[in-house]
Parts: sequence; C-alpha cells; structure tokens
Amino acid sequence: MNDQTDLPNPQEGPQESMLEHGMKPRCRECGAELQRPISQKGGRPPSSFCKDECRREFWRKAKLTVQGVNRQTVTAIHEMLATADLLKRGFQVYRAMSPDCECGLVALRAGRCYRVATRSGYMAENGHGVPTSRPADGTFDILAIATNVGLFYSPPLESLDALQPN
Repeated sequence: MNDQTDLPNPQEGPQESMLEHGMKPRCRECGAELQRPISQKGGRPPSSFCKDECRREFWRKAKLTVQGVNRQTVTAIHEMLATADLLKRGFQVYRAMSPDCECGLVALRAGRCYRVATRSGYMAENGHGVPTSRPADGTFDILAIATNVGLFYSPPLESLDALQPN
C-alpha cells in the first residue's frame, strides 16, 4: 500500500492488493472464491478457475460463435475470413466448390501451393489459437483458426518459407 494515499501501489500485483484488502481471487467463470494458495511468483493464483468445468465453459464461450446460424454457414464465414486475410497477406486463394473436399481453401504464394483448413477456436491464455476440433493429419498444410479476437494460423504464416513446395 502507498502510505500517503492509502491506495494500492501500482507496482504490486493485482492479487496481492486484493489480499491486503481482505478480498480473495475469484473464478473467471462462476465467481467462486479460489481456494488455491497464491504462488510466490507474481502473486497470482496458479489458475484463474475453480475447477476444470469452469475453465472449459469459459473458453467455450470465448470462441467465435454466430447465434442462430447453422454449422455450414459458420464454416463458410470462417473460410471467407481466412480468404480475405490471406489475400491481404499476398496469397492467391481458391475456394473448393464441393463440401466433400479435403480442405476448403488452396493458397498460392511464391510458387508454392498450400492446402488450408479452417476451424472455429478460441484464444488460449498464452495468446495462441486453439481449434475446437482438428482435421485429420495429412489433409492440410495450414490450419486457420477463427476466434473472437481474430485469425490464428498453425503453423504461423511467417514460418512458411521453411515448408517444401507441393
């Protein structure tokens, strides 16, 4: 605490100042008090959730959802978002005409051809995109993950130079 103003010191971690005021950290999903001990590193609890169910529910809600729209339409929206983003990044992008194709998009850049699959997902606490489902290995070169905060690619597009041309 800052002795002059009796306000929390900005140098202190948020959990430390909460504890000094008699407040306990709470679950990000349900608001229950976290019973886990505060770690020494940074004064933050080891988890922001009281149980695994709350963690899963929180991140399920955080993924990109379109209310009242069927699954095929959501897939088309994600493919269009990925198409626009790849076009902005200098790729030529082609979309499959049949829903039975292994991948929905093909992207070309610098003489290289990449199969692109799109999936819904969420942003993990580490800042990476996590797909809610993963297509079968060998059916794509790039996985585009559409989240509520934007698109993520696996592998990152910056690493494509290391991939061999098809």
